[in-house]
Amino acid sequence: MKSILKMTCRTIQRFLGRYIALMLIVALSAGFFAGLKITTDAMINTGNEYLADLSFYDFRLFSTLGFTEDNITELGKLGGVKAAEGSYSVDALVEQNDAVLPFKFLSLTDKINLVSVTDGRLPANNNECVVDDERFTENDIGKVIKISSDNSDATMEKLNYTEYTIVGLVNSPLYISLDRGTTNIGNGLINGYIYITPDSFNTEVYTEAAVVLSDTADIYSEEYDDIIERYEPDVTELADKLADERYQSILDEYHVTSEFAEQLGIDKPETYILTRDENAGYVSFKNDTGIVGGVANIFPIFFIMISILVCMTTMTRMVDEERTQIGVLKALGLRNGAIMSKYFLYAASATIIGWAVGFFSCTWGLPKVLWFAYNAIYNFSPIKYLFSPKLALLTLVISLFFILGSTYLSCRNELRSVPATLMRPRAAKTGKRVFLERITPIWKRLSFLKKITIRNMLRYKQRMFMVLIGVGCCTGLVVTGFGIRDSMIDVGEMQYTDIQKYEIEASYVDDESGNEDLKEALSGIDGIDKYNEIYTEHTDVSANGESLGSVTLLCFENEDEAAGYWNFHHKEDILDFPSSGEAIISPKIAEKLGLSIGDEITIQNSDMDAGSVTVSGIFDNYIYDYIVLSGETYNDLFGDYVNNTLLISTVGDNEQVAKELTGLEQITSVSRLSITKDNITDALSCLNYIVLVVLLFSGALAFIVIFNLTNINLAERSREIATVEVLGFYPKETESYVLKENLILSFIASILGLPLGKLFHIVVMSMVRIDMITFDNRISPISYVAAFICSLLFAVIINRIMRHSIYKINMAESLKAVE
Repeated sequence: MKSILKMTCRTIQRFLGRYIALMLIVALSAGFFAGLKITTDAMINTGNEYLADLSFYDFRLFSTLGFTEDNITELGKLGGVKAAEGSYSVDALVEQNDAVLPFKFLSLTDKINLVSVTDGRLPANNNECVVDDERFTENDIGKVIKISSDNSDATMEKLNYTEYTIVGLVNSPLYISLDRGTTNIGNGLINGYIYITPDSFNTEVYTEAAVVLSDTADIYSEEYDDIIERYEPDVTELADKLADERYQSILDEYHVTSEFAEQLGIDKPETYILTRDENAGYVSFKNDTGIVGGVANIFPIFFIMISILVCMTTMTRMVDEERTQIGVLKALGLRNGAIMSKYFLYAASATIIGWAVGFFSCTWGLPKVLWFAYNAIYNFSPIKYLFSPKLALLTLVISLFFILGSTYLSCRNELRSVPATLMRPRAAKTGKRVFLERITPIWKRLSFLKKITIRNMLRYKQRMFMVLIGVGCCTGLVVTGFGIRDSMIDVGEMQYTDIQKYEIEASYVDDESGNEDLKEALSGIDGIDKYNEIYTEHTDVSANGESLGSVTLLCFENEDEAAGYWNFHHKEDILDFPSSGEAIISPKIAEKLGLSIGDEITIQNSDMDAGSVTVSGIFDNYIYDYIVLSGETYNDLFGDYVNNTLLISTVGDNEQVAKELTGLEQITSVSRLSITKDNITDALSCLNYIVLVVLLFSGALAFIVIFNLTNINLAERSREIATVEVLGFYPKETESYVLKENLILSFIASILGLPLGKLFHIVVMSMVRIDMITFDNRISPISYVAAFICSLLFAVIINRIMRHSIYKINMAESLKAVE
């Protein structure tokens, strides 16, 4: 065994370049696989720990009548509830930097939805506050927040102070992304949040209640979804019961009946039970980790496949070069297993070192790189290193299995030969006429070096196929990386420019005048080009035994009402507006429920009434899920409806239009589509980092493949190269004689890799599943060009590096004849 170890060490020294190449190829494949796989888990683990530390809610309860302290106590006594807590909040206009902007004021809590201080301290007095660390900086600590006099009297009465001193910066589990929500004041967009003490609020009842369950599980897991599904009916039932009791106590206090109370404007209470899935930041974090997970599921497989091919080529060539030594060892009586162990040690040591370097560096570095990419959106906590013993063992076993397996296959044939055969050198590969030689008009016009290049390319077929496969796959991976970006980056622009042809969406309440007052007010707002009234609501849809919630139903009176606001089309074809009993749906609904044109789909509205319609079309749509009905169909299914939403097209400054809309009494919420588009674009811009990572790893892989094969090529042809140098070839001619074929093969491989990249892209995009977002699966022409240029650039750089290896060839040693 000691002699085998010595021989292995000598072999490593002799073939050090190949050893390092083998080590690096394992490091790349195992590291890229493990790094991408662990990134999703590390991101989710970081989010899970952060939300758990700050006791993020499981249920968030709202009631139009609020919650009393007794209500909170009752919620806390519900079976399965660990804690319940009430809190206050109000949207208020704040004077900031010569502008008046809406902010959300929230009360600090003791048990649920805690805040994390990133700078400064928590308030010690009621006139102190801590603020959103995404909207303020440490330079703002000590400054005073001033409540604007533009606020309504109702808003001013809810706060005990008009000025609050900033004493710290915090982040909140309620807002882990950049989305701060909308409001019905100011320009309709919450600019940030401000936390103050509960005593700073002047209100008798809590605005909302939060509940944390005793049972818990990791976020986004099926176990957690099962827990929520199990407890949601009980929480909903108790919330409704508490709201009814509160309503009855108010009636008793005023000594009135419910009928008289409605005349006084005291409406029956409505309750809203929200889970984490209604939190914008929580959902977007899940979607973004899903993008990384989809890429991780398929990309590294190609790296592993290429590494196996490279290893087989490397070990086959090494065994071939050591035929004589193997024959001597067999003649001395060593068994095949002992001889093979030398090559196993060579390959295994390179594999283990490469695996260790790749696994630990990539599982530490790749999550940090991608977390940095998402840092502009999710800056709530540094990402924590996550070690997965299962993943470590899996990648090590897979690496050893394939590398040692390919080593065994490389050695097996040689070890079957008798010692006498092995100790004789293998006959040189005979030259063969190539097909092009038979085309005399072309062949005779080629120069000598071009003829030699073509012959050598086809003479060493194994190396030729390895370059074609290795570089072709690398080109395909680069195409895929660019294609992922092309498919995702512009969905916001396409949704809110090509499909939804309006700028503002505003919800309103109907009044007895038929909204004449609202229409008159709208006519007086400069900047409104046109508007349309429609009916919208969130529904559940089901078909083929599957169901999908939170689908937005759009109800237009007729086709003319929809024209100019929504562009219902599929690719280049304009869809017909749904007739009676029909609906058109967005593609995500069709995908999740397995629907096609002509199928039946069941709709359940907010009143739990249900009806069925026929799918007449599937229109292109990228953001959220929509189902579109005519007014006649809705009336047939659920009865008469009352319009509740304005679709508004604007000219000029739509922010000012939104600000004036929020000042109207009938308007309950205002949404500017440009803000939604910008948020989605910002989130997906992180894909540039994913593309960069893919590009770097693909480039490194191509480098190692060509470097290793060129190294083997020089070793095989050292005698030939020395001969042409003796014959008087100039250095550049020698370089061209040896290395030009690399460029030609890389050129051909890059072309072959382009359609391969399209195939890879289809597979990868099928793995990326994002709730409420449909991607436009495409690769732009410029991406193909960029991938092609990148691949050729890799080959040129490697050729520049490898030319120095030609100069190092010892002519005297190489020209020695083998006796």
